[in-house]
Amino acid sequence: MPVLVALLLSLPTGPASTPAAFQTMPADTLEAIYRGGVPFQEFLGSAEARREAWESTWAEASVEDAMLRRVAGAGEGWRLLAVAEDWCSDSVSSMPYIARLVEKMQGLEMRVVTSETGQVVTERYRSPDGRATTPTVVLLDPSGAEVGCWVEQPAALQAWWLAPPAPGETSQMRTGRKMTWYAEDGGRETIREIVEMLEGAAAGRRVCPGG
Repeated sequence: MPVLVALLLSLPTGPASTPAAFQTMPADTLEAIYRGGVPFQEFLGSAEARREAWESTWAEASVEDAMLRRVAGAGEGWRLLAVAEDWCSDSVSSMPYIARLVEKMQGLEMRVVTSETGQVVTERYRSPDGRATTPTVVLLDPSGAEVGCWVEQPAALQAWWLAPPAPGETSQMRTGRKMTWYAEDGGRETIREIVEMLEGAAAGRRVCPGG
């Protein structure tokens, strides 16, 4: 395992601070936002900022067979409502892997909206330190009800990202380390957490940070 990935995975995964418990959004609100979204390929085609990174990450994105089998075991009819931005380093580092998972699974769909359309979503499902951020992914069941969420980053990375910087560590240095973590992880932690969210929903358990 690469050194940086091992280091960050060894950190505690609890949030630096815990926001008030999330409340689910009305199904009709989420359904309307979902219908206003676009398939990932259309979002990808419209990306202007970080375009090269989007295209290269999508081209390289893969999902382990074991994860595909676990999703298949969670049943069908699930939908992912994703709020993402082309300029967002976390979006470009995670969304292509989630999209590849969706592409491989017949019983799973996804639509993507920007934070302008999805503002009500990012404001409701905030990061552990209280920010409305991207990417934010909400899991909908066949009826359109919210049954899970995933916000911004994998927990192992987020625990480090939200911790105080090391002495002398600049913002540029931290961003560089974050992007190195994403490159070394290759989407594995993101996919693992999305799969766990799906499995939780299938078992009647809502998996959502702070919820």
